[in-house]
Amino acid sequence: MCERFNIGIIKKHLFKINVRKIVRCMKKKNRKEELKEQYGKVQDLYLDIDGVLVDLKYPQCEPYPRLVPDITDFIFWAMLSFDNIYFLTCWTEESIKESLRGLPDFEYCNWKRDKTEAIDYSRSFYWLEDGITSDERKMLGDKGFLSSYVYIDPYDNRALTRFMERCSF
Repeated sequence: MCERFNIGIIKKHLFKINVRKIVRCMKKKNRKEELKEQYGKVQDLYLDIDGVLVDLKYPQCEPYPRLVPDITDFIFWAMLSFDNIYFLTCWTEESIKESLRGLPDFEYCNWKRDKTEAIDYSRSFYWLEDGITSDERKMLGDKGFLSSYVYIDPYDNRALTRFMERCSF
């Protein structure tokens, strides 16, 4: 009986926290709209999966990989903060749908040699990746978007949280 009571209090507390997060995120969303009007820029987000969304510290969990601890807050924040979110990964579209069932169905980017082939350079963006090739780095540099690449340490549990904190919309 005591366990149920404590769980009820915890759920109520978590609900209050989530409502506060929603209000804060909506304020950020309004700020994003102001910035869009002022500067005319739209932000896209490109996401790698291994090392960014999937926690590499643990062996592959069958049938589903283990996601990073702050994934829920990050996905919620990203959906409010960016106009478009894309999977830019070596994973196939089918394996994403099959293995990462809890994640939203973001658009999948097709590419052949380098992931940078799939990026839309006519729009401002962030690309969260745990490592890029020298060719990809050169392409980003040549296009003037090297600062859009955000290195995510695959062994840092708070990497996505830190990215959210440093983004200013």
